[in-house]
Amino acid sequence: MALAALASAAWAQSGTATTPAQAQADGETAALIKAANDAEIAAAQLALERSQSDEVRSFASMMIDDHQKSDQQVAPFVPGGGLATGPAARFGQEAAQQKQQLSGLSGAAFDSAYVADQAQEHSRLLAALDRALDASAGREPSFQELLRTTREMAAGHLTRARQLQTQLRGR
Repeated sequence: MALAALASAAWAQSGTATTPAQAQADGETAALIKAANDAEIAAAQLALERSQSDEVRSFASMMIDDHQKSDQQVAPFVPGGGLATGPAARFGQEAAQQKQQLSGLSGAAFDSAYVADQAQEHSRLLAALDRALDASAGREPSFQELLRTTREMAAGHLTRARQLQTQLRGR
């Protein structure tokens, strides 16, 4: 709670009134974005090692680049130096389990599972970002911009993952 109060005070100095509860919710959302970035980077690195598809490897490279950029943008908003708790910790645990499952696959089976996983995860991330955006009225403008930018990125990734799913089914 002290961290939420600090974030609230810092944002109040910027001219935007934020309650401790809002600051805590924003911190949890930022931590979730960080956890998603970490998970997507790790899965994409695995895809670069295991995929046999040029399209999937290209997608994985894009995922690494985009999520590293997102990680830099979200860092100032992540409480506690990036230590994942609550929803972010659960997301990280689920992502680790999914990566473990992917690690046992190779070739076309890996490609299909990885791309399906990416579609599912980006769909989940979009839902979380939409909820955060709906609740962000009156919040710190730079945090609102982070949410919008991250949502655009996730929507683009979801679209590309779905395109890849269609391409892979056609083979």
